[in-house]
Amino acid sequence: MKNCYEIKREIDVQSKKLKSDYQRAYAYHKDLFKDDYPIQNRRGKEEYSYTNATYKLEPEDYIFYKFNTWNFGASVALSSKDYIIVEGIHINYCIFENCNIENVTFRNCSFTGSKFINVRLQGVIFDKCMFSLPVMENGYHEVDDIYYAPTLFERCIFVGDFIECDIDHTLFERANFTLSNFMHVTLQYSVMDTCTLSSVQMQDCNLRNFSIRNTDIMDIEFSDERLTTVNENTLLYYSVKVKRKNANEKNDSGWIARSYDDMCLKKAQVIRRISRLFGENGYPDYEGELFYRSQIVQLKGLHGGDRLKSTLALIICGYGERPLFTLASIIITTLLFGLIYMFSGIDAGGGVIKYSLSGSTPILQVISDYGKCVFFSITTFSTVGYGNYIPLGCMSMIVSGIHMLLGVSLCALFTGCVFRKIAR
Repeated sequence: MKNCYEIKREIDVQSKKLKSDYQRAYAYHKDLFKDDYPIQNRRGKEEYSYTNATYKLEPEDYIFYKFNTWNFGASVALSSKDYIIVEGIHINYCIFENCNIENVTFRNCSFTGSKFINVRLQGVIFDKCMFSLPVMENGYHEVDDIYYAPTLFERCIFVGDFIECDIDHTLFERANFTLSNFMHVTLQYSVMDTCTLSSVQMQDCNLRNFSIRNTDIMDIEFSDERLTTVNENTLLYYSVKVKRKNANEKNDSGWIARSYDDMCLKKAQVIRRISRLFGENGYPDYEGELFYRSQIVQLKGLHGGDRLKSTLALIICGYGERPLFTLASIIITTLLFGLIYMFSGIDAGGGVIKYSLSGSTPILQVISDYGKCVFFSITTFSTVGYGNYIPLGCMSMIVSGIHMLLGVSLCALFTGCVFRKIAR
């Protein structure tokens, strides 16, 4: 699995490509349809705080429209039954800026090549809508000639549902999703960059080649009836960007974490859920790596005894995902107890080795004695024993007893970690 920096770099490339493709598709179709669809500017006004003049969408296509400072939809709705329904129209290559879209159901609509800037979408349902289409300039020649006209969302707030939508090749940048549902949607080649996800539900979605970056406030649940799909190109930037000292300040997505610990624990929980998705989709290595990363994130939000236990689990075995950590612990333990035996004392084949803090011994003799103590440490750790090397005195026997218990535990742990990796 890619490391954090590789994931960040790859998502950055995807994000830039979506922006580039948007500019390219917009310019191409603007020139192609300049006589048929000239740009239409529709500027509204703010009537009072957070409320603009209302624009009524007619049952017609909107191509190359620019909407600025408008309200769309019903001002009041007790339930989704009271929403205004907009059905079967094309809203392509349009720009919505500083608008409010509320209490609307868009059904079988197309938003290809559109851009939403600082738009609040509250109580909005996208039902069987499309947000991107392939573009073939000057006819089809080669595969590389085909690219997608994406839809861009910048600094938008979502409270609503996406139902059976095609949201491929879509960029969400500094967007905030609250109490939002994604049901039976496809998000292939889409990117959520520096977003906030709070109380988000996903059900049976296609997340292949989908990417999330710089998203610290994460609360996603997967309530699948079948299975949300992922693949090796589903990228999750798992690092925590917000610092504890800045938890009460607005982050890049425009939201405040407030409780750094809760933020870390929730993000860790979401990463674990996503790791299980990888396992269910047949990617056990990715499942294990994301589980490890989730524990690292969780560690940032723990305190006291829980933090100590988690830190020990990280150091000793990498939460069961790093057998080499256990091997390193075995080596360090062996060398450390070899040093302890030099002072607690052993009988090495009739020769007593027991050092004190005072006194001087030739360096070559010290090295030779330490080698014998390390040998005794190895035989004690492995609980094999060697007849003519025995602990000297009560203290040395206690130390060797503790050492044997550690040896049995670490060897079993190492075997378990290796078996777990191989079994996957």
